[in-house]
Amino acid sequence: MIVRIDVGERLDLTAYKLFSEAISCAVENPRVVGIQVDFSATQRLFDSGKAMLLNLKKRTKHLKIPLRLANISPEIRQKLYGRTYNPI
Repeated sequence: MIVRIDVGERLDLTAYKLFSEAISCAVENPRVVGIQVDFSATQRLFDSGKAMLLNLKKRTKHLKIPLRLANISPEIRQKLYGRTYNPI
């Protein structure tokens, strides 16, 4: 089972509940084999959203569950990764 997070139009602290529920599901359900964050509708990315992604990455790494970022537009990809190294 893959837990999917549909970020919506903007990734900021309003998505906190979605991220928390995904981690809870992954911890409580041994059938979870991955978490996918879907950016298909995302138009705006805030620093708080980037921080949540970093936290999610740390948690999934600790749980040994793959994290996949899907459907990222070029604009959001630029904001996530920038021109310098970014650990997301």
